[in-house]
Amino acid sequence: MKIKVFSKPIAAARPRFVSHRGGGGHAYNPQETIAGKWLLSARSQLPEKPLTGPLEMSCLFVFPRTKSHFRTGKYSGILKDSAPLFHIQKPDLSNCLKFVEDCLNKEAYGDDSQIVESHMAKRWTNPGEECFTEIFIDEMPAPLLSFRYGSEMEKGTT
Repeated sequence: MKIKVFSKPIAAARPRFVSHRGGGGHAYNPQETIAGKWLLSARSQLPEKPLTGPLEMSCLFVFPRTKSHFRTGKYSGILKDSAPLFHIQKPDLSNCLKFVEDCLNKEAYGDDSQIVESHMAKRWTNPGEECFTEIFIDEMPAPLLSFRYGSEMEKGTT
């Protein structure tokens, strides 16, 4: 399954805690609306029923370039020679993956605990390219699991 969402990649936010006068309090997720909008963009690319069994997930997060990466004047659309290829700043790659995993829970798969292998990368856009998040999710067949993780998988002891 391939899912591609054209928007700036989003990282998972930490839950926020609010305390009340006189004691007590509660926690809330400040990202519920953002996650809902992201999922709405992805929904048409999702399966009718969530996938089951062990899964492999690959994600590519492509961030918009800053103005400082480009030349100025009549060459304003051309990248500077010093413009970086890789996005080595916040948000962290693992937080971007966590946002995607959480959004796709009960939609693309039953639970993100089904993901037994993941590959991920982040980079800047190329000139003329839009920012996006691209996800590939594949069910892992038993022979591949056995090959990668040993013969114990065949016996069902792991």
